[in-house]
Amino acid sequence: QVSCLAFNRDGSMLASASKKGTLIRLWATSQTHSPVLLKALRRGTLDADILSLSFCEQSELVSCASDSGTMHLFTIADSPHDAPASAYGLAAQLLSKVQAGQRGFARLDIGSQ
Repeated sequence: QVSCLAFNRDGSMLASASKKGTLIRLWATSQTHSPVLLKALRRGTLDADILSLSFCEQSELVSCASDSGTMHLFTIADSPHDAPASAYGLAAQLLSKVQAGQRGFARLDIGSQ
């Protein structure tokens, strides 16, 4: 089940959050094709209700706020830190399977509701 959706300014990307709220998925949208998954962004490991998803004006960042009292900010563009786990050895490969999804670069505690 999807609990929250947000389009970027020109409608070319869609952010979605499931009822579980641990991953934010970014999709490329088109009027002629089905959405294509661009990447998954990890909000956390504990379930939370996502209250808000939002893109910045230039669609370089996406934010989410949850009922756990946190706000997370993610970069959308690939960075050198997104190198495949295989580049870092077996332990990193195993860990990446457990913690799939890019982590946010900023987290702000805003207090629980």
